[in-house]
Amino acid sequence: MKYKVAIASTDGVTVNQHYGKADYFYIALADSESKTFEYIEKRAVIPICKGRQHDDNALLESALKLKDCQYVLAGQIGYLAEIVLIQEGLGVFELPGKVEESLNRLFTYIQLQQCYHRFVK
Repeated sequence: MKYKVAIASTDGVTVNQHYGKADYFYIALADSESKTFEYIEKRAVIPICKGRQHDDNALLESALKLKDCQYVLAGQIGYLAEIVLIQEGLGVFELPGKVEESLNRLFTYIQLQQCYHRFVK
C-alpha cells in the first residue's frame, strides 16, 4: 500500500529535524509492499518553535499543511505538536536516522498494525 509521509529533514537523506523547527518537509510517496519511496514534493512551512514558545495558531496551520499525509516522521517532536497532528488524523513518529531506515521502521509498524487488526476481527 502507498502512503504519503511528511519527513522533517534538512537534507532529504536523514530524518534529523525537530518538527517545530522545520522550514519545510520532504513529502514522500512510500510503498509498504515494495519497501520503496520517492520524493514528490518539498513543502514549505513556517517553523512553529521560537525558543521554548509555540504559537498555537501556527501549530494548527502547520498540521493542516500536512493533513494530506498519513504519517509524519521527525527527529524530535514536542508533545503539543504530536497531539495536534494526531487530532488531525496523522500518525506521528520520532524516527531519527537515515530516511530509508526510518521508513522501514514505519513499514514494520504498519505491518504489525495490519496483523493485529486481522487477528482481533
